[in-house]
Amino acid sequence: MVMVGYDGTFEGLLSAVFEIYEYKLSEPSIVQSLNLNGSLFGQTHEVITNRDKCNRVYKKLKDKLTPNGLSQLYKTFLSEQKDIENVIFRYIAYTLASKASVENNFSNADVLLVQQTSRKVHREKHRMEAFVRFQ
Repeated sequence: MVMVGYDGTFEGLLSAVFEIYEYKLSEPSIVQSLNLNGSLFGQTHEVITNRDKCNRVYKKLKDKLTPNGLSQLYKTFLSEQKDIENVIFRYIAYTLASKASVENNFSNADVLLVQQTSRKVHREKHRMEAFVRFQ
């Protein structure tokens, strides 16, 4: 198992996804660098955010997903839930491996979790906008 650390930004996460494919890391677990602790039996890999790597992954996702799908992926990242980076990585890997659109394949646990989490974030955003409107 390889612990992959990134800086906590969406660009950093996409750079981490790129490096996982680039270095063919087996059984990656993505964590923020603040939470990156050495494992007794595993390896660690620190990712430095790279705009070119991020753009390559984003462009590929843009080809495979609809604008709504990209928005859902970003909202899921904004949720800051524990271990959400690994869900996003598995979702991206599933998207890239599939020839057909995966956005509505709710039989896949990661697709369903991305959908549900993005809805939660959207509802929270809507509630905050309504709250601020009446202040």
